[in-house]
Amino acid sequence: TSRDQTNVSSNESTEIYQFVKNVSYATSKYKQDSHNSSHLIGPPLHYPEHAGFGYFYLLPSFGVWPMEAPSYAPEFGTAHLSVRENPPIHDYVIVSFEQPVYPSKILIYETYNPSAVYRVWARVNEGEWKLMWDVRDHHPEPIVFPEQARILEIHPPALKERTNMLRIEFSTRH
Repeated sequence: TSRDQTNVSSNESTEIYQFVKNVSYATSKYKQDSHNSSHLIGPPLHYPEHAGFGYFYLLPSFGVWPMEAPSYAPEFGTAHLSVRENPPIHDYVIVSFEQPVYPSKILIYETYNPSAVYRVWARVNEGEWKLMWDVRDHHPEPIVFPEQARILEIHPPALKERTNMLRIEFSTRH
């Protein structure tokens, strides 16, 4: 994922567009100038390029090779959980926007490892998150992972509260 854009409607039905203003947290951290989460801030500068150049945000986990290693062991206590209860989330970012809004559309520019977005959450109150999108609810068939950049368009359910913070979760098991 390279950039995130949210198209939002307020309760006055005024449509506004916002880009990520800040990355509050990222599970993956790289050196300051290459592959770090600061590349998620602002409008997309390199879309539709598709590659792992230093100006893209790069997830460290990629593919299924860690699970195929002889030393692999499932996370303790999760062996009896279903995939629905324990989805294969490897990394996530928490991003914020300037204005709290009622989101009507979320656009995620996926330039490196398209199809890695697994779930998107919105923070509605301190410590309370609402699920906005889950790949399992939208792709019942196995996903064909594109070898080119794409824009993931999400039409989230209506929220009763405004939000200016999203948590984007990634699964890279492909």
